[in-house]
Amino acid sequence: MKIDAQNYEKMKAWFAHLVAETIPPELITPETHPLACLEQIESRWPGKARSGLAMAIGDTIEMTEGWSLERVAETDRLLANDGLPTLTEMRVHFSKVIRRVLNRGSIKDEVEYYALRNAAELAHDGGKELWSLLSAYEHQQEGQ
Repeated sequence: MKIDAQNYEKMKAWFAHLVAETIPPELITPETHPLACLEQIESRWPGKARSGLAMAIGDTIEMTEGWSLERVAETDRLLANDGLPTLTEMRVHFSKVIRRVLNRGSIKDEVEYYALRNAAELAHDGGKELWSLLSAYEHQQEGQ
């Protein structure tokens, strides 16, 4: 998923909503809150913050995989009421990133790498093709 300057705030708001639903509050301190960490990066390196947010969104989507249909529907309703993309829409978008990588046959950046890695770890068939693409990207990065 690509996050640019135009959609950054909207995606950050989406992430904030899902953080509240996926991470128990007792595990978060003001210093370790994901949004606080993101904002520290954002103040110095906006490009890295966008990339990090995209990876965090992928991880968050992965954390919702076991949710019931009712919970997803309720989350979708709350997000839509706030003018944000629904979880269902984000899951579809996330899968489009995977399809794009598979169609291209290569990974072009870290965001795609982590999206593919999440998908490989969740793959019911072992994700052999995904692991192969991940390995090729890792070898390419070692050579740089």
